[in-house]
Amino acid sequence: MKITTKHSLLALSISLLSSPLYALELMSDESMSEITAQDGVSFRSVATNIAMDRLFWREDSKELQFRNINITGWDSTTTLDFGADSDLASATPALAITSTMQPFLLTVGSVGICNAAATCATTGGELALQTTTPSTFTFFNTNGLFDASSANGRFRFNVGDANIYIAQSFGGVRNLAMLKKLTLNGTLNGKFSIDSAEGIRAQGTLSLNKSNLNRVNGFQFDLAHKANQATGFTTTGSNTILRFGISGNINNFDARLRADNTLTTGTQGIKFSAKGVLDKNNFQMEIGHPNTYSVIFKNWVDFANGAAVVPSSPDITLGDIYVNLTAAGATLPNFTTGYGAGFGQTAVATTDAYSIAIRGLNWQAYPKVIAFQNNSTFVQTTQNWSLIPALYNLDSNLLLFPDGHPNPAVTVKRGVGFDWNLATTGRDATGKEGTHILVADPAVGTYIGWRNLNTKISFAQGQFYVTDAVTEIANGDPNGVDGIKFTSKNMSFDMAGEFAVGRLPNGSSITTISNTDEMFGLRVRMQGEAAFSFSPSPSPQGYLAMSGKLNLIDPNPTFHSASLAQSVLADPQGLVNSIVITEPSDNTEIQFSDISGVIDIKPEHIKAGEFTDRPSIIGGQGIADYSDATRTEIGNNTVTFATALEFGKGLGATNVFRIGDIGLGIDADSNPLTPATQYRLGEMVIPGGRLYSQITISPQ
Repeated sequence: MKITTKHSLLALSISLLSSPLYALELMSDESMSEITAQDGVSFRSVATNIAMDRLFWREDSKELQFRNINITGWDSTTTLDFGADSDLASATPALAITSTMQPFLLTVGSVGICNAAATCATTGGELALQTTTPSTFTFFNTNGLFDASSANGRFRFNVGDANIYIAQSFGGVRNLAMLKKLTLNGTLNGKFSIDSAEGIRAQGTLSLNKSNLNRVNGFQFDLAHKANQATGFTTTGSNTILRFGISGNINNFDARLRADNTLTTGTQGIKFSAKGVLDKNNFQMEIGHPNTYSVIFKNWVDFANGAAVVPSSPDITLGDIYVNLTAAGATLPNFTTGYGAGFGQTAVATTDAYSIAIRGLNWQAYPKVIAFQNNSTFVQTTQNWSLIPALYNLDSNLLLFPDGHPNPAVTVKRGVGFDWNLATTGRDATGKEGTHILVADPAVGTYIGWRNLNTKISFAQGQFYVTDAVTEIANGDPNGVDGIKFTSKNMSFDMAGEFAVGRLPNGSSITTISNTDEMFGLRVRMQGEAAFSFSPSPSPQGYLAMSGKLNLIDPNPTFHSASLAQSVLADPQGLVNSIVITEPSDNTEIQFSDISGVIDIKPEHIKAGEFTDRPSIIGGQGIADYSDATRTEIGNNTVTFATALEFGKGLGATNVFRIGDIGLGIDADSNPLTPATQYRLGEMVIPGGRLYSQITISPQ
């Protein structure tokens, strides 16, 4: 390790001890800059290169290892200031710490989970952090670092134009995914404390400061991709997939971090909890693309009274988040409440894993205003409709395996493997909270969409990796794209809810989502294999491009019905892959069950009658203002969802898309999934072909 550090004070002391004191020499400003004594003490460290074999987090004799670490360009100055701090409005004596780091590059050669003190061959890829401007962190508090007797503490952070990289190699090709132009600029004002029950705790107002000069949010990044980068880390030549940012105030912010073993017995991991109240007057969220448009979601309100004349600012909670190292053969606990009770347990196959579990996440908030922002002029076009994505009692178990999932063959192991179970509850006991996806007219207080969504999703034997088109095509994917890919060899999906048109709660005359405005009930269940990719759009275009594959597997493929009229569905396992539509007035239903076959989400899009290259969601100037991709794109005054689906080409019995049973149920009881009398109407087969669809939403 080569470290270069200035030791002006030490050198001066040695010279004084070893030389006659004939005179005192006046020190230059440059020399004095290394020593600060009037208001505190300043330390500076400078290193051209720092190399470490490994850093690790150890838990239950397992280690999450970061290996082959290098830091180049390190130059950091930390100042301790004792006494009155000019940044404190009350001028109360305080202890202040300020740290400024010049631009540097930190690289990690590989990440793995190993036995304690042992080297291991597993790797989820390389990591890197690159800063391009000075980063500053300031913390001060009265009386002591973690004294909570007053709310005068402050933590300020400012990181701009940083880049975080993941590099993965497969088939001799190395690809990069990155969070590009990462900005973290804000302040937390309030109390800071440590105690045995809560651990490290911060309470107060979290302000994420938006720059009015360059329109950068307090927290913002561009998700980007670069294919075939043989060595090193760079944003040059990368293409952006999407931009995300948030800014504004979160009041009553309460974050807690502590060691914890309450979720998994005998495992001493980390528990993190956070909640707060979004300031409806300034909090906003941005999703879009830097080359074209973004959607700005603002004026966030509480779902319980969002349609009121003066709605409340909304409470949000991330619930409890548990981070652990989970040894081979262990499991994460089942979900215990709501629709997902008993669903969440996931076995850890044969290798050690890194686990992240969530319990009780609630997001009962929605924006009353959305606007499409031109990212060249920053002009915003306000819409007269809004989108409501509400989540209630979200529980999740996620297991991550470095070096791919342990179950697939070695030849197909890639990136980071995962097993993921996720559940949401459609409605709480009062009906005031729930899981919904709605399009609303916020001025009038009406909505249309899917409400009370009970959802259970499982992605087992999954892998996440960074792709390039050449390698993907060579490995049998004709839709091979440059981008980020997720696959699951054992996917299951179960969602039940209602499609409704109704009125939003206003906290007075309407206190809940009504049960009387349902148009029809819907339950969708799917099981099989899935793959999905996000890829960049070619510059200067800006959209979220998508492609993928869904292979639905019939659990009883040899069954064929002989009777057209029967008391029960022909195949008792048919509802594993099914779509059931229910009439709410009498629970009559139509069932499309025993569904099997392959559906490709093709990288294509229709433009003025032409078939070009990509699927998508599009927002543009008008219906003709589309470029060449199936994608999600934000425009000036419209948003369009477009996709191209290709059904199995009939090359074999497992590829043909088939609805094995179409049934009509006549019901007389209260359970819409068990009708008293059922009639089989037949079946449907789609031996091949493509279905192009497009939905455009624009202001009235």
